[in-house]
Order: sequence, then structure tokens, then C-alpha cells
Amino acid sequence: MSGQINIEIPAVNGQEVEATVLTIFAADGTVVAEGDDIVELEVDKVTVVLSAPISGKLSLEVVEGDVCATGTPIGFVCNG
Repeated sequence: MSGQINIEIPAVNGQEVEATVLTIFAADGTVVAEGDDIVELEVDKVTVVLSAPISGKLSLEVVEGDVCATGTPIGFVCNG
């Protein structure tokens, strides 16, 4: 079964805020395993690490330093 799961900026403490991309751990085009760290964000002065939701090829649409609103898709993982 193949599929694609989007990676979005999460809300923190139920609040919609902006997040800054601090560190990219897995480059665009990299094959990642479920649970691998993908990006580190700073959201409302809290550091959050987003992990791969599934194993597959990573497609990222952000670079370090980008500022994105809550709910913004920053990429996806495709396992097919």
C-alpha cells in the first residue's frame, strides 16, 4: 500500500502561532524511517522536533530560518 502523509506546523498548547524552522535533520529527497527526526522548530519559545509519520521519501518545502503559520504544510513523506 502506498501513500503520502503531509507534515504540518503543529499548534502548541492549543494556540495558533508561527514557528521558525531551526534545524533540518533530513534533507529533501532523503529516505526516512518512521520516527526519524525531520525538522526542529521554535514555536512560541518552545523547541519542537517533528518526526517522520511513515517510512518513505521525504519532500521538504522549507529551509532553515523560514517562518510558517500553524497548520502550514512544510512537506510530506511518500512511501510509494
